Amino acid sequence: MKRLLLSSASAILGLAFLAGVVAILNTFEIGPRFPVFAGETDMSLRASFFFFLVTPAFLSFGAWIGYRAASSRLEGLWLLLGALGGTVLVHSTLYLLSPAIESITSREVANYSAVGAMALWVLVAIIGSLIARRLTRSLTGRALRRAG
Repeated sequence: MKRLLLSSASAILGLAFLAGVVAILNTFEIGPRFPVFAGETDMSLRASFFFFLVTPAFLSFGAWIGYRAASSRLEGLWLLLGALGGTVLVHSTLYLLSPAIESITSREVANYSAVGAMALWVLVAIIGSLIARRLTRSLTGRALRRAG
């Protein structure tokens, strides 16, 4: 029961994390600006990818972090920090690439790039958490071996 409650609450926090990152990117205008050539058609394509793939990914990702945190709070914290690190890595790279992104001249390239950036965000956040989880396990194992 504890795992279920923590997973559910963490899933909602995964959505809050997603909304917070998007709000920060929009507020400080540091998010990438992919060109929009076909107006509503391009935006609906990108929005549907965001709402039907990125949002559920962060929802289930948050639930997984909560599930792991139910057995070890330290591991849950490291998973969250790994996701944050992956997010910072992707968005800082996109920020550095923003002059090239803004100069895209093809509709298809702009749409594929926008969708790819969103997919990369999810993937690198998950990889960051897995690396952090691995580090947590190795550090915890070393500490237990020294104590024993």
